[in-house]
Amino acid sequence: MTENNLKPTIVVHSHGMKFDAAWMDIVKEKTGHLDRFGNNIVEIKVDFAHNNNPRQNDYAWTCVISAFIQGRMMKATGQASDEKRAFEFARETMESNLRRAARRHRYSRHGRKATQKVSKTLED
Repeated sequence: MTENNLKPTIVVHSHGMKFDAAWMDIVKEKTGHLDRFGNNIVEIKVDFAHNNNPRQNDYAWTCVISAFIQGRMMKATGQASDEKRAFEFARETMESNLRRAARRHRYSRHGRKATQKVSKTLED
């Protein structure tokens, strides 16, 4: 969760189709766990789209997850033959991107020398 204990707003869009309430709850629950890296996510949007072209049946479902973080936005896309696998591909990509961004922020703002200086002042 974030430092100020606010949960991000989760919005699920499905273009031209209806999903049942159980699937929507699963999507909201799994995307709610993306905030565990401390990136201060404000809003998460999940977009589902279906392509009816029979020649592209392997990539019929597209899921796009957009995370609005203070001052920037991150996107992850997943494509598969069904909506569940497309969502899982997009969620895994977003999770790795958020983990990488948190690591980058932590090391650039609070590098090894900065943590050593803080620990020395706390010991004194």
